[in-house]
Amino acid sequence: MPHIEPDDFGKTPWYLAHICRYWRDVALATPFLWTEILIMGTNKYPLGKLETQLARSSNAPLKVLLWRSYSGQDTLIEKFIRLLVDCGPRWTNASLVIKPEHFALLSPLRGRIPLLRYLRIDVSNSFDERPGPLLSHNVTNPLEIAPALRDVTLEDVSPLPRGLVLPFGQLTRLKVATNHRRIVALLQTTPNLEHASLDFTTDPPAAGTLIRLAHLRRLYVSDPSFLNHLELPALEKIYMVDTGPAPFLSLISRCPTLRLKTLRVLWCNPRHIAEMLTACPTVHTLSVQIMSNDKSEELLRSLAVNATTRTCIGPNVESIAFGVDGAAVRYGLFVNMVESRWRVPVEGGCRRLRSVELLDVKQAKALNGAMEGRLKVLEREGLWVNVLQGSAASAELMEWRI
Repeated sequence: MPHIEPDDFGKTPWYLAHICRYWRDVALATPFLWTEILIMGTNKYPLGKLETQLARSSNAPLKVLLWRSYSGQDTLIEKFIRLLVDCGPRWTNASLVIKPEHFALLSPLRGRIPLLRYLRIDVSNSFDERPGPLLSHNVTNPLEIAPALRDVTLEDVSPLPRGLVLPFGQLTRLKVATNHRRIVALLQTTPNLEHASLDFTTDPPAAGTLIRLAHLRRLYVSDPSFLNHLELPALEKIYMVDTGPAPFLSLISRCPTLRLKTLRVLWCNPRHIAEMLTACPTVHTLSVQIMSNDKSEELLRSLAVNATTRTCIGPNVESIAFGVDGAAVRYGLFVNMVESRWRVPVEGGCRRLRSVELLDVKQAKALNGAMEGRLKVLEREGLWVNVLQGSAASAELMEWRI
């Protein structure tokens, strides 16, 4: 079985039991094969299938993904939840998208999820034509006690009257999309975060309390102005939308010991990127996601080593990733840039490129034969080159957001 990421549950191997008698005996005697519970809509998943899979998984740890049905009658959801909750002591990963009125069914989990390390939860009612009844303020917090919980993704938990109570103090990873006020409140209770992905649904105010996250090493932030509210002395990787370098430069000035290694930017302004790289010369990996109407040609020319002056922006950058999503890019300029930074003059002020990635989401064929040939030559000389297209490129770009 392949390694499964928290948000990427594999398919259960039902077909293994239908190849021959011997394979069936082996499959049924291997509980680990049946430990990934994947229910994408209870109206399409037989209840008996879940019961069978739980029985075949024996007492092995479980990865559970339960997504409510958004159309038609969902008459069996309560039975599904109760069956899964009974196995709560075996949960290691849980991704739950349920209706607000069914949250109370999770109550038996309280104090009975010792193995749960990853949680993703969404109790939104935004897709319902007839939202269910409001939850009582007396609803218990079934997920408050989870000693192994370290990794949480919060979608919409606004229908919960008292919010979602979790052991936030022990979390090392948080991914959340909500308003500024709630994100501030969350960060004030998560001092041990090492990775954070913050999507803002409202604009942050001009001023606010400074939040120090001493252990945070990786950050995605959809609104860079929020950097004005943060102190991140251990930050190593950041991915943000380019709306101007001022908040980033402010963060750098507050953290004199910061040694940023990776700068990732969505939308590009070559001047902004140059300012950020100059302010933080420790950056050795630059990743830029190009959207339509971005100044991609100007950026590629700026990144290329000038043959006359032997200079370029980001002279200490050794690795470059170039993501393209819905933009028209002159790939000849991309290959020229790569060649110039690979064959950088010894007496120049730029480091030699070590690796390069091209991630093209929509184009079926980004490079023509001649360009591919030039990159192949660089590969044979020792440069690491990775070209991904379509869904593979899209998945890699999503990884930038943790």
